Formats: sequence, structure tokens, C-alpha cells
Amino acid sequence: RFPGILDALRRSPETLTSKEWWRLITPIFINRGGWLEITFNFFSFTVVGTVAEYVIGSRWWLVFYLLGGLVGEAAGLAWKPIGAGSSVGVFGLAGALAVWLLVRKKSWQVRLVGASLILWAVTLTALRNLHGPPLLACACVAGFVLRRNAESEPAALVP
Repeated sequence: RFPGILDALRRSPETLTSKEWWRLITPIFINRGGWLEITFNFFSFTVVGTVAEYVIGSRWWLVFYLLGGLVGEAAGLAWKPIGAGSSVGVFGLAGALAVWLLVRKKSWQVRLVGASLILWAVTLTALRNLHGPPLLACACVAGFVLRRNAESEPAALVP
């Protein structure tokens, strides 16, 4: 462990008071917990990240990961001021995937998975869990992008 690095990069109230703006994004590149959290985040990152990159492409992957991370860290400052972890970025990717499942897939079972993810995001947000807002924010942006692309070019976001 490297506690000095964690202290320098994690989300904390100093993000706002000392103009350390980089702490709005650096927490998504580190994990504060022990091996259990790191293992879970790495596994989630691998599974969700791989599917998201295949479905939405690497450029959109980066947009949704960073947007999810930024929104999650902002929610974290409000609800849990000290912390870090890549999971909020992964939840942003999951939000984009949820909308893709709802919009691009015809099977009601697959659409149910997408709708369940959105419902889960609303529930997490209502419970003030910082994973809900990135999922919702990225779902909204993905919906806008899919709609815009469907009007101009049918398959711009999806292979």
C-alpha cells in the first residue's frame, strides 16, 4: 500500500476548499480498499468495460467512463466526502449499456435487463449511494447520443 498516494489523489473536502480540482477525476484511477474491493472493481471493470468497448467503441467508452467518474465523484463529495475507487466510472459505462439494451435490442428479456439497471440507478440515487448518479447521467447522455445518431446515421454508436 502507498498511503501517501491515496491521500494525494482521493476525493476529499480539500477538492473544493484548496482548489485541488484534479481530485474530481483522480479518484477513479485508484482504489481505497483492500484486496476484496480491488478484486471486485477489477472484475467489474473487465467485464463491463469489455462489453461496453465492444458495443459503444473505445472513444465513447472513454467519454462514458470519465463522465461517470466525474459525476460519481461529485456525488461522493456531497454524500461521502472522503474516498476513491474506479467503480463510479464502471457504473457510468453500465448506464450507457443499459440504454443501448433498451434502444437497440428487440428481445424483451434483454430490454428488461436494461430497464432493471435504470431502476437500480434510481434506487441507488434515492439511497444517496454515489453509484446511482453516474449510472443515471451516462444513461441520459447515451440516450441523447443514440437518438441523435439514429436521426443522422443509424449505427454510429453501435457496431
